Amino acid sequence: MADASPLTHSEIARAPTSGHGLMGVSDVVTVGTMTAVASLLLLRALTTGLLGDELLFVHAIDLGLVPSLCETGSSHPPLVRLIVGSIANSSSPDWLLRLPSVIFSVATVFVWSRVLRRLILDKTSRSLLLVAMALNPIWVELGFQCLPYAALTFFASLHCLAWLQICSARTKTATAVFVLTGIALPWTHFLGVNMLLADVLIWIAMLIGRRATLRHAIRTNLTICACTLAVVPIALFYIQVEAPYPLVEIDDFPAYFARTSSLIFSHVTFSAFMTTLPLHIPLYLGCVFFLWHSLRQDDKNGADTTAGIVAVGVMLSGFAATQIFSVTSQSAMWPRYMLTGAWIHLPLIAFLLHRSCGQRFALVFSAATVCCAAGGLLTSPQVAGIGYDPVSNHIRRNWRKSDAFLAQSVDFWSGPNHFDRLWFRRYVSRSHRIVSGPPTVRRDLHADGLPLATVDAGVDRVWVYSHLFRTEWMIDHPVDGWVLRSLHSSHAQCALALFERAQRSEVTVTMPQAMPAPCEFPETFVARAW
Repeated sequence: MADASPLTHSEIARAPTSGHGLMGVSDVVTVGTMTAVASLLLLRALTTGLLGDELLFVHAIDLGLVPSLCETGSSHPPLVRLIVGSIANSSSPDWLLRLPSVIFSVATVFVWSRVLRRLILDKTSRSLLLVAMALNPIWVELGFQCLPYAALTFFASLHCLAWLQICSARTKTATAVFVLTGIALPWTHFLGVNMLLADVLIWIAMLIGRRATLRHAIRTNLTICACTLAVVPIALFYIQVEAPYPLVEIDDFPAYFARTSSLIFSHVTFSAFMTTLPLHIPLYLGCVFFLWHSLRQDDKNGADTTAGIVAVGVMLSGFAATQIFSVTSQSAMWPRYMLTGAWIHLPLIAFLLHRSCGQRFALVFSAATVCCAAGGLLTSPQVAGIGYDPVSNHIRRNWRKSDAFLAQSVDFWSGPNHFDRLWFRRYVSRSHRIVSGPPTVRRDLHADGLPLATVDAGVDRVWVYSHLFRTEWMIDHPVDGWVLRSLHSSHAQCALALFERAQRSEVTVTMPQAMPAPCEFPETFVARAW
C-alpha cells in the first residue's frame, strides 16, 4: 500500500496492521529495531558491572520480600524484585540479573510500534520515530539496568496502547490489559502513579466529550485502586525515611540533560519548562488548549481526536513526575524519573505536525529526531559504561593484611546496604576488612572530607573507590596523617585511591605504582607531595 493511501486515522485505529501482515515495511523496521536494541543492551549488560542503585536493588532481593519493604534505601514496590528474584540472586552473574530488564526493553519497542500505528499515518514517519525512541541515549542507558525503570516504561507504554484500543473499539481484551497494567504500574515503581494521574485527565476529557460512560470509568478505576492500595504504606514509609535528608542538585543540569538525552526539544521541554518558573505554564496552557480544541470537534474523525487526547495525557504524566520531584526538592531531575510519560513527546509532536501542518512537516521532524538520537548515542559519555574488572583485579593483587576498604556512609545509604560496601563484597572479597565513618549528609560530603581519622590503628593502608569523589578532588583534599600513594581513574567520577599512614620521617611522597598491564586504566594521576 502506498504512503499516499487515503486511509484516515480512524481506519488506522480499527486496523492497526494496515493490511501489511508480518512482511510489511513497518514490521521489518520494528523487528530490526528490536534486534538492534537487544544487541546494544546485552552488550552493555555483559561489559559493565552493576552500578550503585543496581547493587542496592540486588541487595533488596537477597533480603526477601517483607524485609526489603522496610529496609532503608530499598523500600520500593516489589514486583520487579520478585521477577528478578525468581531467576537470580546476588551470586548470579550480572547479565542474568539484568536479563528481565533487557526483555522488558525489547518488548517496549514492539509496543511503541503499535502505539505509533495509531498516532502516525505515514509509514516512513512512524518508522523513523520508532528508531529515534528506541535508540535515544536515555533508553540505552537505563534499558539494561537491574532496576524497575525498564518494566515501568513497558507497563506505561502497554497501558497507553490499551487506552488507544479502548477508544477505538472497546473490547474485553483491551479492558483487561488496561486494568492489569494499571495495577502493575504502582507495584513496579512509585512513579507509576503518574500514569494513573494521567488516566484521570484522560477520563475527564473522554467524559466531557461523551466518548466514555461514567459507569465504565468508575468500575475500571475502582478495580485498579482496590488492587493498589497496599502500595500506599510502602510509599509513605519510604517518603518518611528520605524526607529529612537534603538532596543534592546537579551543578549544570541543562548541560547534563542535553548530554544524556540529545533528543530534539528534550532540553526545552524537560529542563527549562520543568525547572524554571514560570516557563512551564505555557506548556500546560498549550496542552489545555489542544484538549479543548479536540473536544469541540465532531465525531467524523473520532479516533484521530481521542488518540490525541490520550497522547497529551500520557505526555503530561512525564511532566507531572518532574514537577513533583522539583517541588519535593529533588531538583536533579534524573531522566529515569520521566520515563513513564516522556517517551510520548516525539510521536505526539509528529501527530500534531501531521494534523496541523501536513505530512511533510511530520516527516522532516521524524528525520531530525533520528539524527539527534544517533548523535547523542555516539557522543554521550553514559553509553561507554564502567568496567569494574581492572579495579577489582588491581585491589586483589595489591591487597595486604593490614589494608582496609573505606565505604563512605552517606545519609541513609550507610551500613550494610551502602553501595560502596556492596560493590566491594561482590567484586573484590567478602572477607577483606571494610571501615566506614559516621554517615554524612550529601550536601556536606565534600566539605567534611574522607573520614580516615576514625580508622583504627591496626590499619596501615586504606583503599577508596567511590563515585562520590572525582580524581581532582582526591588530589586537592589531603587528609591529616595519611599520604596518597596512588590514584587511578577508570571513569570521570570514579577514582581508585590508596592512602597510607604517614611516617614521622616522611617528607615527600613516593611515586605511585602504576597498574600492571592489562589492568592499567586509561588515565593515571600521580599523587602530589603534601
